[in-house]
Amino acid sequence: MKLLGSLILLFSCGGMGFLIARNYRARPRELRALKSAFQILETEIAYSLTSLPQALEKVARSGDLKIYSIFENTRELLISGEGYTPAEAWEEGLRKYFSYLALTDTDREILSFFGKCLGASDRNDQIKHIRLVVEELSRQGINAEQEEQKNSKLWTYMGVLTGLVLILLMY
Repeated sequence: MKLLGSLILLFSCGGMGFLIARNYRARPRELRALKSAFQILETEIAYSLTSLPQALEKVARSGDLKIYSIFENTRELLISGEGYTPAEAWEEGLRKYFSYLALTDTDREILSFFGKCLGASDRNDQIKHIRLVVEELSRQGINAEQEEQKNSKLWTYMGVLTGLVLILLMY
């Protein structure tokens, strides 16, 4: 019975460590996907001269990550006829899907800043805001990669070692 309890404890602690490490590994990937999505949006606005809902639709269909759900939800709210402004629709998309991502509060602030500017000015100003967001996401991506290298293995090992220490304390 003690062996079974020890194994359950070891797998539980190890699993927690792996989950935390997974978030550190997922964040750089999600930031790259966001950066790519904003670059597609910039291209659609700058060169294709498409409307905002159409541009958001093209961004949403360009990938299958959870990231693109924010763009799709924003588009759906804009075309729903419920009177959402682009900023309100963007914030609603963030509220709905942000918790499924491995992003931090700082990342959310960057995305919220973009939402406040979305659809509130002319095409050139929109492009400037998109480029600013891409630049900020690039900075965050560099930080996320450094954190991943530093913390990913740490949390994996810490989870397993915590389980082992608890098992030793039980005996």
